[in-house]
Amino acid sequence: MWRAAFRKHVTFPWGGCVGTNATFVQHLGAHGSSDGGLEMPVAVCVDHSGNLVVSDGNQRVQVLRSADGTFVRKFGSRGTLPGQFEGLRGLCVNSAGNIIVADSWNKRVQMFSSDGAFLCALDSPAHLRGAPYGVCVDERDNVIVTFSSNHTVQVFSSDGVFQRTFGRAGVAPGELMYPAGVCMARDGSLLVVDNNNHRVQQLLSDGTFVRAFGSLGSGVSQFENPCGVCVDGAGHIFVADQCNN
Repeated sequence: MWRAAFRKHVTFPWGGCVGTNATFVQHLGAHGSSDGGLEMPVAVCVDHSGNLVVSDGNQRVQVLRSADGTFVRKFGSRGTLPGQFEGLRGLCVNSAGNIIVADSWNKRVQMFSSDGAFLCALDSPAHLRGAPYGVCVDERDNVIVTFSSNHTVQVFSSDGVFQRTFGRAGVAPGELMYPAGVCMARDGSLLVVDNNNHRVQQLLSDGTFVRAFGSLGSGVSQFENPCGVCVDGAGHIFVADQCNN
């Protein structure tokens, strides 16, 4: 399991890559803009070859060997054109191996082939456009995106066509304040990091509320502005508790 630390390397939220016993393995990368160098990496996932795909603050996506961090390839640059980025956030890989990237400040989500060729942009209706943060795919390769700036979760088809939205600003069950990371639970429901409400919400694919856990604080099962979430093969939920370090 890997996590992109908000520093100059790739690591787990609590120190590195871990196995099932949470033993530290290693961290990869160093500060820089050369191939393999990183600037405040925000997100990481694993492609079909077992490589790490990293959202790099140098406004590019880098693919690195998970075993030792060796540079494999990169794509993207700073800008507003297709294939360019401004404010990279979450990313994921679908069943076809395509890489889907939240391009936050450009208010769009872009899809690329496994070798970095631009495929399409996922376009929200005008009244729903905002800054995307987290992204994941379901078992049908529908793309689920959290939009922090308008407090919504939006769903797109596998080819990028808008399907539906749910969520609104608020503190009640099913309401969100600056949602961040998102992932699929083992039962097909969604786990959404509700950043400014300091909790994680479990929702069905139509937005129906299931449950929530967490509250503001530094104690056990409390969070302060959590940002990321993932689930392991046993169903354990891991949450990156940002301001509690």
